[in-house]
Amino acid sequence: MNAQRTTSRSLRLPTSIRRLLAPALCTVGTAAVVLSGCQPGAFLDLEDQAPVIALGRPAKFRRTGYGANVAAVEGRLRNGELATRLAVGGGPDTGTWLYDIWNADDIGTFGISNTACETPADDCVIGTGSAITGIAAFANEGTCVAIGEAAADQVRVKCETLPSAAFATSTGAQSGLEFGFAIAAVPEGSVADTRAVMLVGAPAAGSDLGSFYRVPPGGGAPVELGEVSATPGVVTTGARLGETIAAASLPAVDTLITNFPTVPRITVLTPFLAAISAPGQNRVVIAAIGVDPIDPTDIDAQVLACLDGAAGFGQVLAAGDMNGDGLPEIYIGYDESTPDHPGTVKVFDLADLNALEAGCADTTNADDPSISIIECPTLEGVDCTDGAFGSAIALGDVDADGTLDLIVGAPRMTVDNKLGAGGVFAIAGTATGVDSANASFMRIANPGTDDRLGASVAALRTHYGISGVTPRHEVAAGAPGANTAFIFLCSGLGGDSSTTGNRCLELATE
Repeated sequence: MNAQRTTSRSLRLPTSIRRLLAPALCTVGTAAVVLSGCQPGAFLDLEDQAPVIALGRPAKFRRTGYGANVAAVEGRLRNGELATRLAVGGGPDTGTWLYDIWNADDIGTFGISNTACETPADDCVIGTGSAITGIAAFANEGTCVAIGEAAADQVRVKCETLPSAAFATSTGAQSGLEFGFAIAAVPEGSVADTRAVMLVGAPAAGSDLGSFYRVPPGGGAPVELGEVSATPGVVTTGARLGETIAAASLPAVDTLITNFPTVPRITVLTPFLAAISAPGQNRVVIAAIGVDPIDPTDIDAQVLACLDGAAGFGQVLAAGDMNGDGLPEIYIGYDESTPDHPGTVKVFDLADLNALEAGCADTTNADDPSISIIECPTLEGVDCTDGAFGSAIALGDVDADGTLDLIVGAPRMTVDNKLGAGGVFAIAGTATGVDSANASFMRIANPGTDDRLGASVAALRTHYGISGVTPRHEVAAGAPGANTAFIFLCSGLGGDSSTTGNRCLELATE
């Protein structure tokens, strides 16, 4: 639905979705799904008649909270085709499941596979599922998923081209660092060079000072980026640097020098942006991370700036170039459990680095003046009060206009008088940034109390690798209180509205 409507007319579903709806009575995760090819339950959302796919808790997932983690996994399959998958987990000490979502120009089979814990037994490492991230390429093995196992101080990486093996990336003899608490990677569609970008947080390192690492593109022992954690004035004891990390691509160094003279001189080679939280200080550290083109184990970091805010600042992070100026913006939210949750998303444009006053020397915990604030959109029939808007953030082009849009979870929102039912917003991106006046709201058709839809969100890239068709993203969101992850195959945003007839799955081939 668009910003002004909460109802809409019916539509003709594409062939791929009509096929998907047929076996809607199947139960996801049972042996029947795997053996008979039965697909997960799908239904027409009662609000806007858009297809919504519900991925319920698999039978082998014996805990609650399924949907606490969702992540997009995109890249090339073993046959060379581009594809997107959705990874779903339930937080620490739970397994991760992968769902086939999109293969080039058609919807996937929704076959599912388990990647950690539950089965096989030797994968059930304590702390597994602490974080889940898709990686475009790792150790020359193609598309991979990285699974944090923070209590075991390691990250397990499983790859499409070598599905039966796992790369266990650990910190060696050290322990108690919570290595794997957070993982970040640059999406496949943004990678300037072909080497993997994987950053890992270890917030318990140094008596909770915290630290973070980059894993060499070819795999092997991670490299601690001490230039950040050891820089005076950046973080202090108890900062827990590395609880959250976001990554984005940066222009080449010569382009930065020519086009962005206000940005500090970046000295690292082949740089990528990292935004790293230090929640003990209510701080976000912005750094450039680079790898020597000849020696992939030579990894350096350079602190560019620090952002500070009130209690809980920086617990939720995303990064990407929405306005198309060539530099990413950093989107900052607050964890759902934050007392007096502000219900906002804050945005800092890397092009404004020169506007940061004292930078990393500033410890006032006041919002930096160069940060803009996005309020929960005012939409007909939607109550933002105490909804914890900003508890999960993702970026994706959900309306296929060539500009990234903002996806925001509000897991404590009241819907149909159900407290904590939760919901998800899609807010349009433009050449000048976020346009809060152009937004849509996604919800469960029959919500329950404490379903917490929007506790996690992800953008699933689809329609790519097709000549003449603009790549786009579909919105995925976890509802851990309902033990379900949802994929909204129509966001209701802009041209993706039922009032226009331009539905998500109307492909050029149909």
